[in-house]
Amino acid sequence: MRSKSLGLPTAWVKEAQERGLLEERQRIGSEKIQVNPSSPRKSLKNLFQECDVPPWERQAPLLYINDELIAVAGVGVSYRHLVLIGKRVLPQWEQT
Repeated sequence: MRSKSLGLPTAWVKEAQERGLLEERQRIGSEKIQVNPSSPRKSLKNLFQECDVPPWERQAPLLYINDELIAVAGVGVSYRHLVLIGKRVLPQWEQT
């Protein structure tokens, strides 16, 4: 039996991409995201510290949809945007 995993709604991501609302940005500071259902939104600084990411590696790309932070490479995806039903996708970053 295959287990279902959480993901972003495929149709929503595709529509955002088609409308030019999907952007990859660099960290500028003060960004917050909730990646765990049992914790509040946290600053990226705190999340990177919790993930033991050294300070010199904390310039991870950020994924925004319609100016809202959706995912952070190496940290996670916005929990409130994840769904369990329907077609789902998760962002993946490749190092170049």
